[in-house]
This record gives sequence, structure tokens and C-alpha cells, in this order.
Amino acid sequence: MLKEKYPKSNLVKVSRLFGIVLLASLGFVSYRSAFSAEMSKSPANISPFRVAPIRLSIDTGGFVNYLMLRSTYANTSQINQTATLSIFSNLQARSYIWQPWFSTIQGGLGLTISNSHSNSSASSSSKSTGISTRGSASIKLIPKSRFPFEASINTNIARQRSGFSSSDTITQFTMITLSQRFAARDGRLRGGFSLTRDIAREQQFSPSTNDVFALEFAHVPFLPHTVTASATVQRRLQPRFNSRTVANDFKLNYSARPTQYTAINSLINASSNNSRQADKVSEGSAKQLSVLGNWSSSTNQALSLSASARAFTLSSTGAVKSTTILNGTNLNLNGRYVISQTVRATGSINVSDTNIAGQTIFTNVSLASNKGFSDITDMSGFVYKRFIGANLSNQNQINSSAPEQSRNALSLGATAGHSLTKQKALFDGRLVANINQTISKSISTQSTNKNPLPLLTHGSIGWNFSGIKTRTEATARLTASDTRDIGNDHTTPTTQIYGLLIKRTDTLPHFQTLNGSIDLQAVNRSASITMSGSSSVSSRAMINYTNGRPFNIRNSTFTSSFKMSRNQQFTTVSENTFGWDNNFIYILGALELKLRFNAEKFSGNTITTLQFNARRPF
Repeated sequence: MLKEKYPKSNLVKVSRLFGIVLLASLGFVSYRSAFSAEMSKSPANISPFRVAPIRLSIDTGGFVNYLMLRSTYANTSQINQTATLSIFSNLQARSYIWQPWFSTIQGGLGLTISNSHSNSSASSSSKSTGISTRGSASIKLIPKSRFPFEASINTNIARQRSGFSSSDTITQFTMITLSQRFAARDGRLRGGFSLTRDIAREQQFSPSTNDVFALEFAHVPFLPHTVTASATVQRRLQPRFNSRTVANDFKLNYSARPTQYTAINSLINASSNNSRQADKVSEGSAKQLSVLGNWSSSTNQALSLSASARAFTLSSTGAVKSTTILNGTNLNLNGRYVISQTVRATGSINVSDTNIAGQTIFTNVSLASNKGFSDITDMSGFVYKRFIGANLSNQNQINSSAPEQSRNALSLGATAGHSLTKQKALFDGRLVANINQTISKSISTQSTNKNPLPLLTHGSIGWNFSGIKTRTEATARLTASDTRDIGNDHTTPTTQIYGLLIKRTDTLPHFQTLNGSIDLQAVNRSASITMSGSSSVSSRAMINYTNGRPFNIRNSTFTSSFKMSRNQQFTTVSENTFGWDNNFIYILGALELKLRFNAEKFSGNTITTLQFNARRPF
């Protein structure tokens, strides 16, 4: 029976690996060489027949986890319990090879055995067992030279049996990587290639592979010009789904900075993608070629220009062998000029042309001004500020294929406002009060609707305290805002928002911290034309407690957090949410114990969680 469930080759590998781990844990394998000391010796004094020193590191341990989940809904209670035992061991070895080329080598082995048992009040119990083995090896040939080479392999074999199944599920994942890089002596030319192969094997299915080949190089013929190129070929085979995909991508990039304020960048990109499923029953392909160029210049702080151009062609073939070809160009020009500290002009031109949608030209020119005045009075420390701003823009769109969609819009906008601020020391803290109003108006030749005239009024008063001696921080803030339309149409609804925030943090003696917060918000909306309105109230409260040494026990931590929220809508039923989370952590040497209790209540559901976790590495 055992030989049928577990092949002989795998049993031999697992038994050998487990024997090595057991001997290492008992102390029979205690070879630890002075790797750094041997490396400091002269190569001439090392005999070519001498075995290179090996540095071993072993990590062995396990953990126990118990989880109880109790949920209650509509007077129906259900309890789920899960107990998990897991043992793991990892072995890492490092060494080097001096001749004929210096190389560093590294390898590792790992084994994990887990057993889980679940029990539910609504169903029968179930068990799950699993064995996972890991292996890795890598070599770096002359890593500090101009021609470094690296190769690595990683594999993971997992055997899982769960539920009432009498057979095992075996999965294996393997990744192989090869890379070679090079660099010229002067550093102007550098590049390399890499090959990666992923293999996934599942029981009763042929292996799936994913191969990626990448080639890249960068060349600096002379500063500040740089040319980079990269090519990627990817092939993916999935016999389980009868799928085959091949993707190719090529990029050529040129960048330069002739001056400190000028940058040039160009990109040529060619890509293709071919996919096939179920023996050419469903087949598709796509090819794309695009050329992109960017230029930006900022000769001074006042004027800045940027331009970009793109040309592309896209060809796609579907399952019915129909081919669609899309060709197009796009030109974009942007400019910005600072006339003065308060006046700025911006403009942009975008020209797009495709063989399907035709040509579209879009232009935008705007002139903006924002003038601010600041008056500080001597009236008990009040600070009064006012500002006014204006914006003039013209948007023009021309569509050759659909002239009825062409449009020209001229818009004018203005904004004005003022604010009053007061600061004062109060109860060893600072009190800050502010009230401001802003009104804006915009007119557009494109819009036929009446433009509203919204007035925004916002006020806040807050108090902050930070005591060094008392080790207390506190914040209280009350805010109110009102937005309404003072024009003639009154189409914009009136909105009032009120908020209250209170926070406090206390650092208590004996490694204790206590903090809490209360956040309230009320929103009221009403429309004068439709005589309709809505209101909502939301509240949140939170209390956190941390004890760095509960019951005066060293290396222990206890945290407790209580959260409560309530959302009340004017026309719906309120929704309440409660949460209480507690965590206790105790560390004794290499042993780590965790105990967690969590309770949540929301939407008529009550969930209680009790979890215990113990971990001990050797």
C-alpha cells in the first residue's frame, strides 16, 4: 500500500532528506567552517586538491495552530474548529570555486509536513495531510567582472490529501534561469540576455511550460545621448486547455538632454501575439508597430514647451480569419507662459488622424489670473485675507468625418472669496478658528442651461494640545460648511455638512498606551425646486490599548482594539457595526506564542474567532 501511494524514488529522497535534518537537529552534523577566514587567505596558498569550505545553516521547527470560528445569524449558531500541526526544516549551503574562474555556489533543501483536522457543527469532520519538498541551486560565475554569468534552479513538489479522497494530489513547480551580462571597459556599452523556463506539472495532465527569452543592451555613443534596445520572446504551452501562445516584443529607445532645460526621447515598438486553442479551432493574432517621439524645453522659468508625435499601425485577425487594420497618427503640442506672478497663459493643440475615424483637431487656449490680497489687522490677532481670480478659455474641435460633431466653445469664469482666522493660546494648547466664503461664476457659449452661482461657506474651530510632561496629545475640531445657489435658477441643491472630531493619546506608566477617537458627521441636502431632500448621520468611535509588559511578564505584548460605527439614513434603517480584537504575544527564546480573540457584529451576523499559534525554530 505504501509503495503504491508513494513511489519508491520519492520515498528514498524524502527519507534521506529527513535523515539529514534529524542528524543536524540532534547535533551529529555540526560542521561549520570559517568561510570568511578561508576567503581572506591568499589563493596561492590554497591547494587545488583541497575541498572549499562550506557554510551550512539549518532552520528546523514547527508550529501549532488552533482556530475556532463561531457565527450566529437569525438565531442560528454554527461553530467551526480547525487544528493544524506543521513541521518544517530548511538547509542552506554556501561555498565557492576558485579555479578555473572564481564562482560562488549556493544550494538549499526544504521539507514541510503538515496535518490539519477540521470539525463543523453543520457537517462532518475532515482531515488534510500534506508533504512539501523544496530544492534550489545557483551558481554565479565571476560575479564582479564585466562578464558575470548566473544560473539557478528552484523546484517545489507538494503532495496533498484532503477530505474523503483516498488518492493524493501531486503538483510540481520548477523554474530554471540563465543570464549573461557584459559591459565595456569605458562603461558606454552594456547589455545581456536571460532565459527563464517555468514548468508546472499536475497529476493526470501534461506539464505546462512558459519560456521567456529577453535580450537588452544600452549604448552611450557620447554624452548626453543614450540608445537602449530590448527584445522579448515568450512562449506558453498549456496542454490542459489545449492552448498555445507566442508573444514577441521589440523596443528601441533614444534619449538625450542637449541642454539642462531640453529633453528629447523617441521610441520604436513592435509587438506581435499569436494564440491557438483546441487544434486551431480558435485562433487569433495581433501585430502592432508604433513610433513615438517626445520633446520638451523650458528655456526659462516663464516659458515651457512640449511636443509629442506618434504613428502606429495595428493588424488583428480573429477566429473567422477576418483581418482588421488600423493606421493612425497623433500630434500633440503644449505650451505654458507665466506673464506675471498672478497671470498665466496655457495652450494646447492635438491632431489625431485614423483611417477609420478620420481627422480630429482639438485646440485649447486659456488665460488665468489669481490675484490675492492679505491684510493683517491689529484687532486681537485676527488675520483677514481676500482673493479674486478669472479664467478665459477657448476650445475648438474639428471632426472631418462627422462635421456635426465639431464645436467651438468660449468660456469665462471668475472666483472671489475671503477668510478670517484667529489663533489663541488656551489651556496649555492652541485654539484655531477660521471662517471663509467662496463664490464662483462661469459662462460658456456651448452650454444652453442657466449657470448657477454657488456660494460656499466653511467654518472650523479646533484645539490642539501636546504635553511633554503629561505625555498626552489631544485634538478637538468642529467644522461646518454650507453650499447653496444664490442665483436665479436655484437648480443646485443646498448642502450642509457638520463634523466633530475628538482624539486623545495617553502614554501611561509601565509600557502602556491608550488612545481613542470619536468622529461624527451629518449631511443634509435639499432642493428648492423639487421640494425633496435627504439627510444622513454617520458616527465612528475607536479605542486602542497597548501594554508592552502585561502582568509584568517580560517579552510579552497585549493589544486590544474596540471599534464601533453607525450609519443612519433618513429614509432607510440604520446600520451598526461593532468589532473587538485582542492579541497576546509571548516570546520565550525561540518559542513564539500568539493568542487572538476577535468578535464582530454586522448586518445581523455575529462572528467570534479564537486562534492560538505556537512556533518554535531550532
